[in-house]
Amino acid sequence: MSVIQRLQLDAPEPPLLNRELSWLDLNERVLDLAADPNEPLLERIKFCGIFSNNLDEFFMVRVAGLLDQLASGVSVRTSDGRTAQQTMAEIRTRALELTGEQSRLWREELCPALAAEGIVIGTVDDTTESERAQLETEFAQHIYPVLTPLAVGPGQPFPYVSGLSLSLGLIVRDPELAHDAVQDACIRAWRDLPGLRDPDKFDGWLHRLTVNACLDQLRRRRRRPIEVDIAPIDVPAPRDPTGDLADRLALDAALERLSPAHRAVVVLHYYLGMPLPDAAATLGIPVGTAKSRLHYALVEMRVHVAGDDAPRDRVPGGQLA
Repeated sequence: MSVIQRLQLDAPEPPLLNRELSWLDLNERVLDLAADPNEPLLERIKFCGIFSNNLDEFFMVRVAGLLDQLASGVSVRTSDGRTAQQTMAEIRTRALELTGEQSRLWREELCPALAAEGIVIGTVDDTTESERAQLETEFAQHIYPVLTPLAVGPGQPFPYVSGLSLSLGLIVRDPELAHDAVQDACIRAWRDLPGLRDPDKFDGWLHRLTVNACLDQLRRRRRRPIEVDIAPIDVPAPRDPTGDLADRLALDAALERLSPAHRAVVVLHYYLGMPLPDAAATLGIPVGTAKSRLHYALVEMRVHVAGDDAPRDRVPGGQLA
């Protein structure tokens, strides 16, 4: 009898290792390198990052395959004798142990070691007022414009959500109102697309149109009177709603004619309801400059909406402030 045959007879469990669990054991060795005080500090931090990247890929590929197997109802034991349910349960236990150890290592060893070298990993509560203002400006100028809204609902295919991205899920309280806002944004995008100067900024441009459409829906909803059942009486004919739509379209067109600097002040102050000092801080300009830009922007929009060549205030040189 061969050695392998004797092992198969004597072993209480199959001698083969589980494919997924052995991969976690391999990743644990990477975490051991991060915990090794003999390694250089930055190398230890790099190993921490490698451990996290490996674990992300493990869940996206290996665990996803097990979930597909469970969803399909296939109950097949692997060579080590475990079912998919058993493997998933053990993966959860091992993953919690490893991530807990990584968190402890980062919190109790690596962060203090970085602080001793002059590298402090802080939180928002640790920042000063000027630093928070700088962060708000960074968000408003570089992050907010590229946020992309995705709609999920009955009759709609689930949108693509990229892996390892930060996504925020919101439940819409009024699906009909949301549908109207999205439809309005699509109409505006189709109408104004020829005026888009930089195609690389399409995502941010479309996002701004969608946000503005949602804000318009909310404003109209707040102005809408409460509907009650009353006895029929003789009343004047209701106002043609197409007039309001025409005014709104003219206002949007006037806004698009402004320069980016003037349009930004108008959008922040009137569309997003931001006080003028906060809008100035967000744009990184003095309050006086923000007031001047807002004044001349309103003059330009008023002239465009009126549709005439009424005189307008200009600064020296014939250019807007």
